[in-house]
Amino acid sequence: MDQRSDLELLLVHHPFDGAQVGPGNFTFYNREDTIALTPLLNEFDMVLAGHIHRRQVRYVNNTPIVYSGSTERTSIAEIDEQKGFVEIHLSSNLSYRFRDLSTRPMCKIEVPDVDDYEEYLENELSKLNPNSVVYVSFIGNNYLNEAQIRELAPPTMTIQSTVYRKRRSYDRLRLLTKL
Repeated sequence: MDQRSDLELLLVHHPFDGAQVGPGNFTFYNREDTIALTPLLNEFDMVLAGHIHRRQVRYVNNTPIVYSGSTERTSIAEIDEQKGFVEIHLSSNLSYRFRDLSTRPMCKIEVPDVDDYEEYLENELSKLNPNSVVYVSFIGNNYLNEAQIRELAPPTMTIQSTVYRKRRSYDRLRLLTKL
């Protein structure tokens, strides 16, 4: 016997078509790793979805697809996103609201192409909250790997890094003359 309960919720840890991420609002659509928006979703009063770190609500007709987002920033793409959770009120008037959490600060440090780049970085790290998530980018030919950066930072700090190499003009000229 197929009986409908007072509230029908679908809970999944997977993204649906239409979910957005990143500062450029990349939209997932028609991908192998997303679930298509089908009429089946209309059978639910609410869909609670995961995997996407940005809090958001999408709709299939009148059915909300609610992504709580992550409780912590994990990528530099999330630097400006508020983090938290969703509070759901299970009553005849199903409702939800996003609740903010206080999260660790996320910061960027760009290390210029200077002679004492290690001292520069250590000085910049010392100015930050020791619980920060820090994205370090090196501009130029001098850089440290993440293990070396961690030695300069407090143990409570999370480090991510990348290197942008600057080419010298004669390198470009040499490259062009080989063509």
